Amino acid sequence: MASAKRTCLTRWRWGRANRYLPEPFSSWDALILAGGIIGLLAACASHGASVEGQVFEVMNSEAPVGQWTRVPSADAYVIVHWTGSVPGPHASSVCLHAAIGKTDERGRFDVSGRWAAPKAYLVIPRDPAVMVYKPGFDQQSEFRKPSAPVVRTLVRSKLPVEQRIAQLSTYAEAGCMDHETFKTIPLGDTQGVAARFYRALYEEAQALGPLPPSLNHHLATLRDKAGVPQPPAPPWQVRTIRPQGPSPAAPVPAAPADRP
Repeated sequence: MASAKRTCLTRWRWGRANRYLPEPFSSWDALILAGGIIGLLAACASHGASVEGQVFEVMNSEAPVGQWTRVPSADAYVIVHWTGSVPGPHASSVCLHAAIGKTDERGRFDVSGRWAAPKAYLVIPRDPAVMVYKPGFDQQSEFRKPSAPVVRTLVRSKLPVEQRIAQLSTYAEAGCMDHETFKTIPLGDTQGVAARFYRALYEEAQALGPLPPSLNHHLATLRDKAGVPQPPAPPWQVRTIRPQGPSPAAPVPAAPADRP
């Protein structure tokens, strides 16, 4: 069963707290207090959390969806993003942390992460976002209620080469962005599986066969993440161009002969 466990207290009993509020207590005061409580809980929860769930794969994806046979999917990579909302006149989103894990033989996963407290602004946590990758599979889109267990289903990929390698490149760039350096922050990796994850992405891209030059930027991203050296640039081809002299003048046409 999925759960989102946090390292600090995240339950607030308003009725109990209300006993100690002075009278009269305005709705504006209540709003300020509620905002402070939310900010406190958000900062507390941002220090660490874990997400548990299970991944299945479909054995007969050619059959109608209602007749699918699902089995636990072992060795699938699971990436979790913890995000939040920053309220204000122009509300924005912030990525708090991203971490990676792997499913066991029963398809179960437990991805945990710890990170530094956010800067001094109010952050309202959202439900963690979970994405799953396994070579040759696509994640099936599923609707899930926030309180429901985290369950993901994988089906055999039928994407064209262009779309599949773009998807692999997107997986490789998963993580939170450092807005000062504009680079992706490395994934939290308490299970030590990130290196194998990036290598699996690169190897699947290689198995797709020769790629058109228009997709080389995706392959370059996958090489970089997998630690594979980029191929050397083709050598410059030097062609000697000999100087040419002035073109000879065209011959002057002969004058017509005088008639007798």
